[in-house]
Amino acid sequence: MSARLIKRSTALTITVGALLVFACVGTAAGYLWTRGLGTIDQSPPPGLPQSWPSQNGQLPHPVPKPTGEMVTALPEPTASNALCEALPQEQWDTVLGTKSLREIEWSGGCHVLTDRLDIRVQLSLPSPPPEGAQQVPVGQRQGQLQRLPDRLGATVAVRLADGPHSETSGVRPQLSVNINQRATINRADLPMDRQAVALADELIKATTAPGPALPAATAEGTISSQPREEIPGSGVLGQPWPIVSWRLCAAMAKEAHTSPQAAKAKFEGTCVVNGVHAVYRLDVTPRTFPGKLAGLPASVEGDTIAVRLSEKTTDTVTFTNPGKAMTTAAFQSFVERVVPALTQS
Repeated sequence: MSARLIKRSTALTITVGALLVFACVGTAAGYLWTRGLGTIDQSPPPGLPQSWPSQNGQLPHPVPKPTGEMVTALPEPTASNALCEALPQEQWDTVLGTKSLREIEWSGGCHVLTDRLDIRVQLSLPSPPPEGAQQVPVGQRQGQLQRLPDRLGATVAVRLADGPHSETSGVRPQLSVNINQRATINRADLPMDRQAVALADELIKATTAPGPALPAATAEGTISSQPREEIPGSGVLGQPWPIVSWRLCAAMAKEAHTSPQAAKAKFEGTCVVNGVHAVYRLDVTPRTFPGKLAGLPASVEGDTIAVRLSEKTTDTVTFTNPGKAMTTAAFQSFVERVVPALTQS
């Protein structure tokens, strides 16, 4: 074989080999790219739903903004509304980088959608950090960040209250922000871990502004009948459990002409003054209120009086007069004087 033919054969072999290597590298790079290392999904975003809220949700409504550690003691669904309404619409859109929709889910928590993201924000009991979670700063606190494989989502969990009082029944001291993709193909330009941390930070700042700490509770569940600091307002609608108890006690003590220190408050919306008991609850079962008391729907049955505090909610205070601490007539008059203070903002 001539030297010229040998040279041409060698050159051809080198060229083919180079092309094969290039193809293999390109295939591997493409695989890694689609595994979350940089490609931009060319498929159109799922878009926002035409109908909102969803079948299992309802639109949030404004509630009093909690301060201090009180967000952790909000009853459902007040807590979900407080989380959804913590930021104005413009701020939600800014943090998430696009237009968003919010709803309260029947199971609890605030549900948020963008064209590509599905987000759930809720309060819960503390749980051990999942395996592989990373400790990250969230505002002035330490949170646990967990990334889903292939950058498909991220969850940040932050504890908002510490100490023995945070273990009291009715307290859910852990804030969780969970972000997942709605699109099926990964996008590297959706930094969901950073967005989860940024959103948690904004929500914490909005719901834990300077304010009261959770009160310490005894083994019997009683708390001080008065807060350590002045808390504006006197109503109980949309308030955390301890504030409900304090305001029940303040209104009852005033109308009973006794000292607030003589009232016996419990953590979850309960107070006893001069033998009369008051319990605040969010009724979840149908209930009839055939009468009126202080202009509000009421059920009056001798020494048990239930009053629904608003036509738009199920918030109810039930007063009982066990052992005839007051005469029936005096008891009904007493309740009628107490109730108006509970509805004031």
